Amino acid sequence: MAQDTWDTGWFHSEIYSQLLQKLGYDVQGPTTLDVPAFYQSVAQGDMDLWVNGWFPLHNTYKSTIDQGAELVGAVAKGGALQDYLVDKAAIEKFNIKSLEDFKRPEVKEAFDRNGKADLVTCPPGCAHCRDARQAEAA
Repeated sequence: MAQDTWDTGWFHSEIYSQLLQKLGYDVQGPTTLDVPAFYQSVAQGDMDLWVNGWFPLHNTYKSTIDQGAELVGAVAKGGALQDYLVDKAAIEKFNIKSLEDFKRPEVKEAFDRNGKADLVTCPPGCAHCRDARQAEAA
């Protein structure tokens, strides 16, 4: 079993690991891998399970997946989206209504580490994350 490198996905991995063990499976790992490395590993038969797929965002890996893996089920059937998550207090404090509001200086500063409102997502190297970051910078 593999799990992603972003810690918000580790919880799902642990749940599935424990459930599979209760069903009598011998679960090895999980091994922590970046997204591209996992899809290559599962296609080559080095890994058997990953519960951290974000579809349709990970559709960019479909040709790799099709080489030796299969998508089975979904935790979030509607698909995974990439976006900003903002608590209600911040929405009210900064009167946030749309993504455009993240361009306002006071909002950028409140959510900033590097001069732009930060997009928190899976690690660099993910094709869909790279594309989202490029679109954000445009």
